[in-house]
Amino acid sequence: RGIYKDAAEKLYSRLALEYWTRDYPNAYAFDEPTQDDKQYRATEVKYDLEYALSQGWSAWGEADYIDQKCTDDRYEYDRYQ
Repeated sequence: RGIYKDAAEKLYSRLALEYWTRDYPNAYAFDEPTQDDKQYRATEVKYDLEYALSQGWSAWGEADYIDQKCTDDRYEYDRYQ
């Protein structure tokens, strides 16, 4: 007999949604004093799933999606995890 009574007690999941925005007035004004303010906005969605195999062992997986918008060229590239 196992510790868990049915499969529903072995399965754990989590969904998270994050949004952030950052404004940088006068960012790098020493390079170009007349430039516009820099802005950085992102949305992130995460989903985690864990299945308990026994009291000490579990299998898990995670999916992560990030959508970024930025006026600063240093942050405008694709990221993969």
